[in-house]
Amino acid sequence: MNAIAKALEPMVTATPGRNSGLGLSLTRFLLRRNGGQLMVRSGHGALYAGAEEKSEECPSPFPGTIVMLMARTDAALDIKGAWDDLYTAGYRDVDL
Repeated sequence: MNAIAKALEPMVTATPGRNSGLGLSLTRFLLRRNGGQLMVRSGHGALYAGAEEKSEECPSPFPGTIVMLMARTDAALDIKGAWDDLYTAGYRDVDL
């Protein structure tokens, strides 16, 4: 479960130098603003990130990882606002 939560943090990547580690974290902020939800399921864990966040242990392991995005189609996807949220959360040294 800790690995799933860590993967959603800004600047976390398994491939430094090739990826920035912003994809899942920015998507998390984007969907939160939209009223949608991001779900990550891997191994025995699942994490749901949206207006409310929760994690759960699953009795049956999932072989691999699945990421599911659920966006509201009646609400905007505010990328500028998501970047602002990332900045407000303390991630100011993002090198794009």
